[in-house]
Amino acid sequence: MQEFKINSASVAHMATQVRVKQLATRDSQYKVLASIVETWEKNQADKSGEANYKEIIKDLKEYSTLSKSINDYFHEQKIPADLGYPIKFNKTDLQLKMAYKYAKQQDDNLIAQIKNGHFYNNQYCYVDSTKLPVLQADNSDSY
Repeated sequence: MQEFKINSASVAHMATQVRVKQLATRDSQYKVLASIVETWEKNQADKSGEANYKEIIKDLKEYSTLSKSINDYFHEQKIPADLGYPIKFNKTDLQLKMAYKYAKQQDDNLIAQIKNGHFYNNQYCYVDSTKLPVLQADNSDSY
């Protein structure tokens, strides 16, 4: 793991922003996972795994189609070359295609994997705090 040397206020600000973003991403992943499982257990318990699987596939396909039409709309627009990010490319379209393809491959295992926090490409939703970059200054210090 790489250590970052904080030797100026600008580096400290940048490192703090990175750390805050990492922790916020991790926490939001945990909240989304907990919400998915809770909602699943409340609303989907009376359905079979196959029915749930088919519903997920149908919804992903629908969202992917909608996102593709948004992507097509952006391509038709005359967007100034200097505008750049974020309008030039709709990343959601790509992500939904990947999610749809992955969900179709998983078949009935998809439900169990979601409940266990096991997602795309054998990756878990959980992030170990020790895997985050080590900062040489306490994040409670002010600059």
